[in-house]
Amino acid sequence: MEENDKEVSKEEVSTSKEVINNKKEETVTFKKSTMWMFVSFIFMALFLISILTGGFQGSNSGNGGSGAIVGNGGNNVPSGGELILSASAAGETVLGDEDAEIAIIEFSDFECPFCGRAYANALPQLKEEYINSGKVKFVYKHFPLDFHPLAMPAALASECANEQGKFWDYHDIIFENQGSLSEGNLRQWASDVGLDVGQFTDCYDSQKYLDEVNQDFQDGNNAGVSGTPGFIIGKLDGDTISYDANVCDPQGTVCGDLNNALGFKVSGALPFSTFKQILDTLIES
Repeated sequence: MEENDKEVSKEEVSTSKEVINNKKEETVTFKKSTMWMFVSFIFMALFLISILTGGFQGSNSGNGGSGAIVGNGGNNVPSGGELILSASAAGETVLGDEDAEIAIIEFSDFECPFCGRAYANALPQLKEEYINSGKVKFVYKHFPLDFHPLAMPAALASECANEQGKFWDYHDIIFENQGSLSEGNLRQWASDVGLDVGQFTDCYDSQKYLDEVNQDFQDGNNAGVSGTPGFIIGKLDGDTISYDANVCDPQGTVCGDLNNALGFKVSGALPFSTFKQILDTLIES
């Protein structure tokens, strides 16, 4: 009896150990699974946040930060020295005095929500304080991003409106109704702003200004623009604005040497105060 009891006890102990070990394995497996789910969730959340806060790059940029201007000092100038990039303000899509010595060149995408934000929040004050007074001229350039399917059609349509002298009317109606942007509305808005619809339709359907739009995009790339909205702001040398692309704020939202005050690149739908600081610096220099 004692030997049988011992055997039973050994079996019970062995069984208990197996149960405990199984529970431990289940617990470890569960913890590992939970950990990877948690890591995956964090990674996805960070990815989405980077998209939502960073705007559209090369997509776009524009994180809505303050974009503080930096001087030429500290760690802002890499060992490579200056990297001077430039953009041309030549073109027909100009607001303000064409002979103004200072220009804002906007590289924009009609479907980009950050461009819509810049249109609503910064442009009205820029018009009031700088453009309407003749101090600054504002030049629009196309930078349609390929993941915005209606950006290129809208750019082509706006150039067809420009052909009839109605670019800014058409520009405004697109941004004021950006949420309802569609092929059908691009045609309807031509009528709404008073265009000759037949002429507009022939122009639009033929993609007449495709080369011009693509050239704007290439000019933006050459000027260091990687997303929308992107602005090149500065004093004109002929039709050209230059800036030092190796001098930027820590976020990379504003590039340019404040000490030389040649020009600046601004990335994103930054507040009017950022534009004001740049423009006042240029006007006073």
